[in-house]
Amino acid sequence: MDLRFAGRGVRRLTSRRTRRRLLVATVLALVAGGLAASTVARAERSERAYGQVVDVPVVRRAVPAGSVVSADDVERRSLPVAAVPQGAATDPVGRTARVPLFAGEVLLEARLGGSGPGPSALLRAGQRAVVVPVDERSLTVSVGDHVDVLAPDDSAMAPSARRVARNAEVVAVDEAVVTVAVLVAEAPGVARAVLDGAVALALVGPAP
Repeated sequence: MDLRFAGRGVRRLTSRRTRRRLLVATVLALVAGGLAASTVARAERSERAYGQVVDVPVVRRAVPAGSVVSADDVERRSLPVAAVPQGAATDPVGRTARVPLFAGEVLLEARLGGSGPGPSALLRAGQRAVVVPVDERSLTVSVGDHVDVLAPDDSAMAPSARRVARNAEVVAVDEAVVTVAVLVAEAPGVARAVLDGAVALALVGPAP
């Protein structure tokens, strides 16, 4: 066998294999580039349609007021900035819900208290927690409600009541007591009314 012809055959075979590999590599590069370009185009179309998006926490399932938010209660979603209310929470897990949280809502800082369970997690700066006794005749309230605390007005000529705390937030509810968060200046008046054994809670409605 003429070795020159054999060598030429090997070179031609090698050349064909090399061209085939180059062709496959080129096709794959074009496909990958096309996919990347398509992804970028979709992102650009989405941004033009909805505006810039932002990653925010969204409630996955209902969380009662006073409960601690767990990792299973929230998920991160990318939403258009225009659709996201201001004040979205940055790290809600482990914090206490001030009010009932509903599935699908963007979780806001204003709807969360501090870390851990208990009334202390719901106290704001400048507030004190005061325990008010209740019985079967008392108003039924829930954590997150706001109430006025009323006591007898001894200075009035006729039986009357005076307000010793305005718009106090309910931070805990037990069978025989309700814990309310009041301003520092209001705490002594509420405590005195409790010690006198005459105190009532008046539910505050939502602001108009």
